[in-house]
Amino acid sequence: MRRLLKVAKTTGYTSEAELCDEFVDFARRQGFRAYPETGDFDLLLVAGDECPGFKPGDQVGVQAKLRPNVEVLCQSLPRGGRANAPHYYVVLVPLASDAFESVAESLEVTPISGASVRRPGFSFRKLRWFRNENGQRCWVPDCEVEGMQGGRRGPKQLTEWKQSAIQLCLRAEAQGFLLGKDFKEKGISIARWLSSGWIKAGEVVMHEGKRVKRYYLVLEKNPPHIKHAEVTAALRKAGLV
Repeated sequence: MRRLLKVAKTTGYTSEAELCDEFVDFARRQGFRAYPETGDFDLLLVAGDECPGFKPGDQVGVQAKLRPNVEVLCQSLPRGGRANAPHYYVVLVPLASDAFESVAESLEVTPISGASVRRPGFSFRKLRWFRNENGQRCWVPDCEVEGMQGGRRGPKQLTEWKQSAIQLCLRAEAQGFLLGKDFKEKGISIARWLSSGWIKAGEVVMHEGKRVKRYYLVLEKNPPHIKHAEVTAALRKAGLV
């Protein structure tokens, strides 16, 4: 606690969440879209069409910590050849020493401090970047989600499964039921949903010349679109349901 109070007194940041929030605002002004808690990063940035020095769609994985230490450097290490590898890696801290920045860059991680972000005229173009061409790119949500924030304790991660599950729930609401082909299309297990109580089996009907079973949502069991209301609201707003 004393160390955190010292960091807050020195830099003005009282939490990693505050640091991430301020950085997201800055990144969006630079032309990036921001996805908190995505791709195993505190923040995943995706370059828009007008981000100087970046190609549209370039991904930047960001790990944040209130104290610049070995732990955050390890979390930020490039994952060459592994899944979920963005084009660039960033370590975000409130204030970085020359030594910390030197070590980060030797690991091909771009160090960024909150103090720099607050400086008038600062931009991503002034930083040293290390492009990673290895690995499969991180999955990116179909839209930005208001209400999801990086750097929180016990973060809610936004995953491809979660987005697909919510879209499946919304389809059930729209057509009144789900069929086996709806689950197959999204790559989601009916068995898991039945065991979780999110759906119940209904009657067998004829559909496209075949006998199929209908499944109905059980709202009392808190299915994904209710459990993750902020994602549901974002998908609805973006017209992605």
